Amino acid sequence: MKSEENIEDIDWDYIWRKELGEKKREKKDWNEIADKFGKWIEKDDYPIKLLNHVKVSPSDSVMDLGCGEGTITIPLAKKSGHLLAVDKSDKMLDLIQAKMIDEGLSNIITLRQDILTLNKDNIGQYDVIVASRSINSAYNMKEVLSNLNDIARKYVYISFYGPNNRKEENKALEAIGKKVPRKFDEYIIIFNLLNSMGIHPNVINLECESVKGYDSINEAIERFNWRIGTVSDKEREKLNNHFKKNLIQNSEGKWENPNNKGDWVLIWWKKEI
Repeated sequence: MKSEENIEDIDWDYIWRKELGEKKREKKDWNEIADKFGKWIEKDDYPIKLLNHVKVSPSDSVMDLGCGEGTITIPLAKKSGHLLAVDKSDKMLDLIQAKMIDEGLSNIITLRQDILTLNKDNIGQYDVIVASRSINSAYNMKEVLSNLNDIARKYVYISFYGPNNRKEENKALEAIGKKVPRKFDEYIIIFNLLNSMGIHPNVINLECESVKGYDSINEAIERFNWRIGTVSDKEREKLNNHFKKNLIQNSEGKWENPNNKGDWVLIWWKKEI
């Protein structure tokens, strides 16, 4: 007789670690691209789509985890009473401090720390937690989610890859003969993991429409290198041919693939009080 297993018995944290396994990449030095990152995403509609769903009041304290150069941080600070911006890149935090001066803001404090090490004991509590595209590589995901839930007083917002986010990147990998990682939908595992923890989240596809644009084919290659790791000279030549076939120049002179839209899923929940 075939044994039955209840969904409540599934260890979603184990499944996350198993699926993440071979996809774990070398830790990146975000200082290397701090000055470029804002330019890379300047026409990305993801920040606006995300911020449209984040509930913040003028009296709220907010923690922005993996804040980068402040694309999400600055608008959140304008809506909130106090904001803690956390990142492990000191150059990214320097950029936020410069933006604070430009915007005339005085309610942001920056903290250089690995966001995956934060918990209620070492950071305290904040009304709203935002982890925008920043905890995807967490191996001990259950522990990280539990810590975020403990830190938050009101809301937690986290975003992950949607099912189509890596589609064009995978085609480029195939073009240079690299193995395409086995596909898994991160947000589905996270949703089930949270439910198994007694947290009942909301899931929203942000339906981004902006297309990734590059100043040149070389920039497309360099950004690909950043995402997946340095390619050899032979692979670079194949990549160059792939992008020449698949990128077109738009009216602004940018090189783009009309099919290469960002696909991001927002998972959020309200704390039960």
